Amino acid sequence: LKGDVNDNMCAGANKDNLAEFVKTHTKVCTLKPGCMDSGYSIFADGKLYAFDKDSSAKVAGFLKKADSKLQVTITAKQVGDELSLTSIENQN
Repeated sequence: LKGDVNDNMCAGANKDNLAEFVKTHTKVCTLKPGCMDSGYSIFADGKLYAFDKDSSAKVAGFLKKADSKLQVTITAKQVGDELSLTSIENQN
């Protein structure tokens, strides 16, 4: 999937206009303690996909890298309603 990483707290607060919100959401915001604690999801193809707890921790580690961006390409397996992350990288 190619899409935009969001923390679940901000994504939930902006669910009615998520397509517009992701254009202005910042990496700094996603790394705030409350935002990090809420876990992460990816907005791709007009839909929000939540990561499982372990995958959210991997996303947090990725976002802490200086060169990481919110626009990513991921490989993941769907497990129930959540995604289990295999790989994550900046979109080209």
